[in-house]
Amino acid sequence: MSATTTAALADDLEAMGCRLAAWLAADASRSSMGTVGVPVSQVARSAPLDSSIPSASSISSVLTASSASAGLCTLQPATGGFSNQTWVGTWQPPGAEAVPIVLRLQSATPTVFPDPSIDRQVRVMQALAGTAVPVPRLLGREEGADVLGAPFVVMQRVAGRVPQENPLYHLEGWFHDLDSAAQRRHWFSGIDTLAAIARVDWQACGLNFLAPPPGVSVLEQQFQTWTHMLQWVEAGARPYPHLHTALAWLSHHAPPAGPVSLSWGDAKLGNCMFDAQGRVAAALDWEQATLAHPVDDLAWWLML
Repeated sequence: MSATTTAALADDLEAMGCRLAAWLAADASRSSMGTVGVPVSQVARSAPLDSSIPSASSISSVLTASSASAGLCTLQPATGGFSNQTWVGTWQPPGAEAVPIVLRLQSATPTVFPDPSIDRQVRVMQALAGTAVPVPRLLGREEGADVLGAPFVVMQRVAGRVPQENPLYHLEGWFHDLDSAAQRRHWFSGIDTLAAIARVDWQACGLNFLAPPPGVSVLEQQFQTWTHMLQWVEAGARPYPHLHTALAWLSHHAPPAGPVSLSWGDAKLGNCMFDAQGRVAAALDWEQATLAHPVDDLAWWLML
């Protein structure tokens, strides 16, 4: 399926929902248990992907099934999630309770980040399931383009609300309108989440794929990442000489090696789903996850 077909499906949400429902229903165990997906406890943490999730080749016959056998899936575009195309909706399996879902479709071309692949975020969320870091439950992942025109991941939608970023939550919106005590409660719940991320035993969780190659420090890996991103941005825009100066200064004044932990990579209020009590119900958007000094996420959080 081509990118053009993807756009056509996005314009016809009913057709898109039918195809997604058929994909979700492809594995009989998804509906026979009254739920979907494979329990994270049964997924080998060392495996790069959940091999039990059906591929497009194994569900080609299901894609032509009637909605009665596949269930119904309703979708609507979501706000936010700029790095990938995002939809929220509900899957109603036959004879089972409705499942609130989020669909993230890999962009055909880079938008926010040079690499639009959803692979990193899927693998990180898979590794974090069952830890003290709250992440949405993964329901399935499709690596090919046969179903919806691009690779995608489906996760269970967490109840709650996310501070808006356009306009920024510091200027207006529900978070801005909270009283100071409620804002403090939300803000420090985010800080607790950063601490939980820093405490993750990333090696035991199977996050070694985030480590730099031998002979390269995590800080050097970060410099390489930032340099690559700057070059990518400049290729489509204009030169940013001050950023080159800043990177050069940082490179020549690099601090000594310190502790290494899992880093969210984009730690901010706008990537937190909060419950009604102001607690972080889910940490979202793991595209930039990496290994870094534990204070890196805190510094980014304080700046935003």
